[in-house]
Amino acid sequence: MYQNIALAKTEEDIADVIDEATDRYGTMPKEVENLIEIARIKMLCKEKNIFKITQRMNNIVFYFDPKLFNMDVVDTLVKEYKDNLRFSAGTEPYITLKLKDNNSRVILAETKKFLSIV
Repeated sequence: MYQNIALAKTEEDIADVIDEATDRYGTMPKEVENLIEIARIKMLCKEKNIFKITQRMNNIVFYFDPKLFNMDVVDTLVKEYKDNLRFSAGTEPYITLKLKDNNSRVILAETKKFLSIV
């Protein structure tokens, strides 16, 4: 099951994994739901040219492909997140998002929200 989640490349693949898991095991544990959300986040990152995400305490750091980074996204994000956002334009541009809560559900939801704006 974990391998199928890791290999999911589309939302349809994820839907198939969810169907298979619920058929076999019934209600999915929260840990499996979290893995599925991480698979969705990985797909979004690929679309948005983000090659790495790290978490540091209440901060999530998004690392962008320097060749494909669009500076216009920074203005949009600053309007949405204001003081909870830090940008570094170094050789590997990255954006740090400060969260108020480090609950895993909050982190996943905020990461997906951020990626939907990028």
